[in-house]
Amino acid sequence: MAKYIRKVFKKKKSKKKTEDIPVASEVSDDYEELHLYEVEEESRYDHVEFNQNAAAVKPEEDQPTESSIDLNYLLVAAIDLGTAASGYAFSFRNDFKANPLKISTHIWTAATTVLRSAKTPTCILFNPEGHFEAFGYEAQNKFSSLITDEENVEEWYYFENFKMSLYECKDLTFHTEIKATNGKPLPAITVFSESIKYLKNHLTNRCLNMTCGLKDEDILWTLTVPAIWNDKAKLFMRRAAEMACIPRSQLLLALEPEAGAIFCKHIPVEVRRFDEKDEVEGFQNGSRYMVIDAGGGTVDITIHEVVDEQNIREIYAANGGPWGGNNINKAFIDFLNELFGVETFEEFQRKCVDDCIDIIREFETKKQTMKIDDSNAVIRVPIGLTELFKMHNKDTYTDVSSRIKSLEKYESQVEIKKDKLILKRDLFFEFFIPTVDKIVRHVDGLLKENENIDSILLIGGFADSDYLQNRIKTHFKSTRIIIPDDASLSVLKGAVIFGHDSRIVSSRVLKCSYGIECSNDFIEGVHDKSKLYTNPLGIVKCRHVFGMIAKMGQSVERSCASKERYLLVDEPHIERAEIAIYVSTIYENPKYITDEGCRKIGYFVTRLKGDKDSVRRKLYFSLKFGETEVKVLCRQDGSTEISEKLLDLLGEDEHTAISTNT
Repeated sequence: MAKYIRKVFKKKKSKKKTEDIPVASEVSDDYEELHLYEVEEESRYDHVEFNQNAAAVKPEEDQPTESSIDLNYLLVAAIDLGTAASGYAFSFRNDFKANPLKISTHIWTAATTVLRSAKTPTCILFNPEGHFEAFGYEAQNKFSSLITDEENVEEWYYFENFKMSLYECKDLTFHTEIKATNGKPLPAITVFSESIKYLKNHLTNRCLNMTCGLKDEDILWTLTVPAIWNDKAKLFMRRAAEMACIPRSQLLLALEPEAGAIFCKHIPVEVRRFDEKDEVEGFQNGSRYMVIDAGGGTVDITIHEVVDEQNIREIYAANGGPWGGNNINKAFIDFLNELFGVETFEEFQRKCVDDCIDIIREFETKKQTMKIDDSNAVIRVPIGLTELFKMHNKDTYTDVSSRIKSLEKYESQVEIKKDKLILKRDLFFEFFIPTVDKIVRHVDGLLKENENIDSILLIGGFADSDYLQNRIKTHFKSTRIIIPDDASLSVLKGAVIFGHDSRIVSSRVLKCSYGIECSNDFIEGVHDKSKLYTNPLGIVKCRHVFGMIAKMGQSVERSCASKERYLLVDEPHIERAEIAIYVSTIYENPKYITDEGCRKIGYFVTRLKGDKDSVRRKLYFSLKFGETEVKVLCRQDGSTEISEKLLDLLGEDEHTAISTNT
């Protein structure tokens, strides 16, 4: 079985003969140290929610909770580090009280074009020493100039669209590395923390210019994360924000579709008719709506119900997939590779970075503005691309037009005139079809599974696409489709509102089952014989049992803890317990931790108190759900003092990342 307890032996200096002091040790796989028990029904400790004794709870040092966050900050600032684009928004407390929708954003400008946007590209540049150089449009322009000036660009680190690395990485740790466009690696935590730090500093400097006397401690920060991310990725973002000098006590994570739902709750969506006058109001109590947050990398989907004027609750676990708008960009790039030739386009990407950035920017704009009934999409082709094509194909084609004519499937769909690439509507929207088909099929399945959904809210950067809007409206005619103005800013603005009142989400639904590895008495015909063993006390046991803590699909109230369990420590002299936490993402009630879909996600570590010579010490624990992050509550046998901490999911140094508070 897993090694739950480590005994560490260290030498104790003394004038007398040196003796080993038991502080930790490798434990044999054949030795059973901990057993899982539910608290007996008659026990005075049998309670579902630890916060019934809230005064006894000791949070992890400086660790805020959604239910206890200080609501007296002068300013709430939200950072949205997106896959394709990033930005920030903020509002002052007094403005929020008067009008929750009075939220400020920043307009970013691309230096080489007249493009102005409320978000900047998510790209970052580090110098050859691995130090931060630039972010967003500035990073794009600086990287382009390095190539133009024939600098040693291969020594630099340029990252773009790197957020998806957290979704795709299955074994994320504090030491995970990601590769720049040239293949050179840097620690992912460095890339993310420097990106957050840039946005934080930009926002802080702007607010300081607006408000004299504003201090760092006056600001509460919210950082958006996709709801479909696992617990490791969420904790990783928290650690990155802390490395960006955002104090732990002033930071909340906001789930992206949830933030979008919170924003939409405040906007008028329906007309209510009264005898004296008609009014446009927000969602009514009992309304159920689906939120489709279509971003650059992923599509996050949640379903909420309006509880009352102040609260909403999640009624279906967050779900989705990698069906974001960047897939359309990739399809367009694949088309350019086919049209101009892979060798030509790869050289164009290496040598003409600024032109490559411009053509993708122009396509990005067309992706959002092209209407479903427009006949053509016109995109400027940089001269560098056509010149490279001629150089690579001088013996085959006279120009790009002759290449188009040789491709039967493009002959009537593509035309090039001077520096303009003209794509027919059907071909342009073919780039969208595979991705949008996946979104529509998934939403269709959710609506069949969940009845009485009043509305669908379509938000996120990809939601600006007329093609996506049209497909959703056409396929789901019987459901009201709501697309707010500035759909791409709904998450960012909702995260600001969430910071002012994080208690607005009263309950959430668990996406997976949580448990620990434990051993039970072996039952013939029930347990797998391959997991049978006899412990040192002569009891026949079954190892690798999934000790259930909370089930997938379970609705958990805000700040609610699972039923308290205790772990029985059989061996004396053990001073520290390290307990592994497992999840099951496929089965609601798995039998063993070795079942399909089960994996270890992290640990919680605590020092054991009480009589060290005792062979039956108990460590009581529970997992706290209902917020955007899962926490552990634990206490020692005979004590009412409860400590609260985040799980160690990233393999961090315990001295800097794990606070035992015991």
